[in-house]
Order: sequence, then structure tokens, then C-alpha cells
Amino acid sequence: MMTNMKPTIKEALKTLGYPVTTDYPESMPSLPSITFYEATNQDANASDDEAAEAYIEFYIQVWGNGTEQIEPLSQGVDELMKGMGFWRTFGTDDLSGEVKRKILRYTIMKEA
Repeated sequence: MMTNMKPTIKEALKTLGYPVTTDYPESMPSLPSITFYEATNQDANASDDEAAEAYIEFYIQVWGNGTEQIEPLSQGVDELMKGMGFWRTFGTDDLSGEVKRKILRYTIMKEA
């Protein structure tokens, strides 16, 4: 059975107090805001034809008008995800364009 962490991640991110969506925004409802999506969800460490764990990876994007909005919220995201057992495996700034963003990737091995 596939492990679905999307509802848990969405509810956790909402506790940071900003809009959270799972879609790439066509337009921003307000800034700062957060988008996320599941990039990988695969079986791992199978025994007896059953997966013992799931390897799950999420990308989270923090959007804002500049680094003064993005960085504090990114720190909050990082603390929240690490508190849930995730490892940050990637982080970069995209400061091109009018709206800026920080792109973060988090990974976890979860019991299936």
C-alpha cells in the first residue's frame, strides 16, 4: 500500500500561518505563501514481496517579495519538516522574476 503523507504535510505547513497549496500557483493569493508536491513515493526494503518502508520525497517552495519574507518562513518550514523526521536534501534560492522563492527538498524513509 502506498504511504500518503500529503494531508499530514499540508496540515503541518498550515500551522505556520500562511497560505499552503499543492499546485504551482498561476497567481499568488498573498505573499508569503507555500506550495509543495510529492516528488517520489517508492517501495523500499522489501521482504516476502512486501515493502517494509517507503522512500518519500517532497519539494516545498516558499514564495515572497524578497529574502526578508522568504528566509524566516523557510526556517520555520525546515524546523517543522525535521521535527517530522524528514532530512533536508536540497535547498536553493530563485531570486529571478518579480516574486522570489526558496526551493527545498525533504526526504524520509517511512514504515509501510
